[in-house]
Amino acid sequence: MSSIIPSPIIGPPRVRTLASQSRPVHLLAGLLATWPGLPAAQLTFSAAVPDSLTISLHHTGIRAFEAWRAALGLPAPVVHSRHGLWWLSSSGVAQDCPVNLVVHEDEATVRGYQAPPAGSHEAGSGGGS
Repeated sequence: MSSIIPSPIIGPPRVRTLASQSRPVHLLAGLLATWPGLPAAQLTFSAAVPDSLTISLHHTGIRAFEAWRAALGLPAPVVHSRHGLWWLSSSGVAQDCPVNLVVHEDEATVRGYQAPPAGSHEAGSGGGS
C-alpha cells in the first residue's frame, strides 16, 4: 500500500505534454527561419515553466547578446553583479512567448556596455530587416 497521500491543497501533479511547450518551440522555429546566422546559445525551456524561454550566452561577447536582443525585439538590458560575477539581462515577450536573455561577461565588458542606438540592427547576417 502506498504511503503517499494526495494533498487537497496542492492536488495531483499536472502531467504536461510537449504541446505545452509549443510557444518557445514556435519562437525558435521562427528565429531559425528568419535569423539563421544568430550565434549559438544555451536554450532552456522546461516542463516546470513550459511556455517561456531562457537564452543564455556565456562569454560570447556583447555583439552576440545584441544580435539576439535585436532579433527578439527586447528592451535595453539591466546590468547585474553578484559575488564577483557580472551579466546583462533583458526580458520581454516575443511572438507571444516570455523570453529572458542573459549574457555573462567579465566586469570590464559589462561595465563598459552601451546599448546600440535605437533602430540599429545588430542581428547580423541571415535575415531580418
